[in-house]
Amino acid sequence: MKTLQLITGLGPGGAEQVVFDLATRLDRDRYPTAVCSILDPTGRQGLFAERLRDAGVEVFSLGLTHKCQFRRALRLKQVLQERRPDVLHAHLFHANVLAAGPATGLGCRISSRPFTSPSAGGGRGGSGSNGRPTPSDR
Repeated sequence: MKTLQLITGLGPGGAEQVVFDLATRLDRDRYPTAVCSILDPTGRQGLFAERLRDAGVEVFSLGLTHKCQFRRALRLKQVLQERRPDVLHAHLFHANVLAAGPATGLGCRISSRPFTSPSAGGGRGGSGSNGRPTPSDR
């Protein structure tokens, strides 16, 4: 089952660490995984891009330099058509929003799981703080 991890950027951060852990700890024979960052303002993609490449994970970027470059963001549809992942796992707000459109109709399942801090009362994933299911629980 091919997976594509989509995230806003790959600089230092908690969601970026989750992407790194998923991409490097999944059985690569069963779950070939690539990582795509939306933003790449430096041309280097950030700390985690280097760490992922060192671990043998394919990393690439849509090359946006600003979150509102909607026309360039449409490149995700082309990426999905070429790579045909079974699962597109989106992390963080902009990746979740961007993933919704292009994956539709391509037979690609979208996974976007919110991670909230246990100290904020939300726990990891699951129901929202108001007790209602989050969109990813439906």
